[in-house]
Amino acid sequence: MGTGYRASGGRLLATLTRVTNEERAQRALVRVHQAHSALLSDLDEPVNPARPSELPGWSLGHLLTHLARNADSVTRRLAAAGRGEHAHQYEGGLDGRVAEIDAGAQRSWAELRDDVEESCRLLESTAAGLAPEAWGVESTTVTGLVLPAATVLERRVREVVIHHTDLGLSFTPAAWPDDLVDELNDELVASLRSRADAHALAGWLTGRAPAPFVAPWS
Repeated sequence: MGTGYRASGGRLLATLTRVTNEERAQRALVRVHQAHSALLSDLDEPVNPARPSELPGWSLGHLLTHLARNADSVTRRLAAAGRGEHAHQYEGGLDGRVAEIDAGAQRSWAELRDDVEESCRLLESTAAGLAPEAWGVESTTVTGLVLPAATVLERRVREVVIHHTDLGLSFTPAAWPDDLVDELNDELVASLRSRADAHALAGWLTGRAPAPFVAPWS
């Protein structure tokens, strides 16, 4: 097989991958906007930011600060992808992430809401201006995963939707988008074998045993 054929095949594969990443990103941007809008609408009524969230050890102030800084981390990686550069999720890594959350958690409700709103707006405007080829540029998460920009944007949806519920306001899993529920169920069911004793799991699923211990999902 000639080198010219292989080269043209490589260019075709790159083109198909680029189109796929771009299409995924455009769908994700719509979903991100919907998730942001639902979250922000629930923040209109002031709540004591020192109130505990559904996440152990975190107040509402911690969780809202995390949502804002996570948005910034997505924006930073998308902007780097637009320049064709590899970026890391948080400046200072995991320690930097924790420091930013602790630093912002004590603010007023109005300050927290404005921070979340502005960070969401900047994320969406950055994503909307990204060139098609940028959606395949990779970055590294705080846990070491290397992901293309399209996947980074997709993961923002679950981040917002799940943590919206963790605020303990009025948003429950019953309101989660159907497409996200399908994605999570596929992923969570597939992970059960590695998170529970196989015999206990089989017994429970067949109605012959109580629910087994299932290790936390992360």
